[in-house]
Amino acid sequence: MGKEFLMVALLALFSDVVVPRVTELTAAKAAPQAEEGAEEPSEEAGEEATEEEPDADEVERLREENRALKELVGEKELALRQAAD
Repeated sequence: MGKEFLMVALLALFSDVVVPRVTELTAAKAAPQAEEGAEEPSEEAGEEATEEEPDADEVERLREENRALKELVGEKELALRQAAD
C-alpha cells in the first residue's frame, strides 16, 4: 500500500507543481514567437529565418529554476517515503 500512496502523491505533486510551470514557460515562449509572426515580412523573404540564440542569462535562470524544482520534488519524494514507512 505504501508504494501506491507514494505513486499517487508523486503524481499529484507533478500535476500541481511541474505541469503548471511547464505550461507557463511554454506560453511565455510562444508569445514572442506569435508577435514575430505578426510583423511584416523582411526584405530577405526568400531566405530561411534563423532562430535567435537564447540569451545566456535566460538559459542560466532556467537551469537554476530547473535545479530548484528538482530539489523540491526530491524533498517531497523523501517526505512521502518517510510518511509511507
